[in-house]
Amino acid sequence: MRAAAAAKVGATLGIIVLSQVKAHGGVAAVLVMMAIVSGLGAAVTAILAREVGEIPEGQSIDESEAL
Repeated sequence: MRAAAAAKVGATLGIIVLSQVKAHGGVAAVLVMMAIVSGLGAAVTAILAREVGEIPEGQSIDESEAL
């Protein structure tokens, strides 16, 4: 239930923010912003995966998938 609400809030904010970024910086600024957001998402996912023990300490994601 919370995830659905968070997704709706994120989508609404994304529409507002993306239109403003595109208006002021163009498509290149939107692409840069999306790259930054994607990188942050990947970093948070990797950190949380280690905290819950899905990726053992000292292993890479590729090594843990091979197990």
